[in-house]
Amino acid sequence: EALIENGYTFKSDTDTEVLVNLIEYIRTSNNCTLLEAVQQALKQVIGAYAIAVVEKGNQDQIIAARRSSPMVIGIGDKEFFLASDAASIVEYTDKIVYVNDGEVVVMDRNHPLKIVTLDNQESKIDIKKLQLSISQLEKGGYPHFMLKEIFEQPKTIVDCIRGRSQPRDVRRDPVGHHGQPRAVSQRPAHHLRGLRHLVARIAH
Repeated sequence: EALIENGYTFKSDTDTEVLVNLIEYIRTSNNCTLLEAVQQALKQVIGAYAIAVVEKGNQDQIIAARRSSPMVIGIGDKEFFLASDAASIVEYTDKIVYVNDGEVVVMDRNHPLKIVTLDNQESKIDIKKLQLSISQLEKGGYPHFMLKEIFEQPKTIVDCIRGRSQPRDVRRDPVGHHGQPRAVSQRPAHHLRGLRHLVARIAH
């Protein structure tokens, strides 16, 4: 609503469009850097995300950030790669950095890789060297894809709900006692441990 009041119009209902406009609004209103605008915008975001931001006229720099969604950085010869998992970039480089929750990455053609928090505290860059082939990475260490898919079911379910359920969320249940609506607590993702164990048990 604040963006609309400031003259912004939207062509869709996607969160991505809102976030991009919020970053631009902060950037122009505060006359700050793109990194600072992304950091300030993400402090207002609720839920999971993995984003990469490129500013028009400055294609040499990419600002990336994540929360509850996977992200890895590949380090090549005077180049960087951005992906959700190592399997996507192992054919280009065997040096990767796993981005942690709440971190913001600055990839610049003319500067070394930089990782900071939303509060602009510098993070340690821990470069890992991949020892596995593309085939091994895609299978996640399992002998074949069927086993991989079976044993990844608990993680997949939790990942789908992560960032979309808050500890004290409450909804109205239209089918209450004697036809009366009632409040039902929405359990957060960390309460899904029982479900995780149940699916794992079924997988065995």
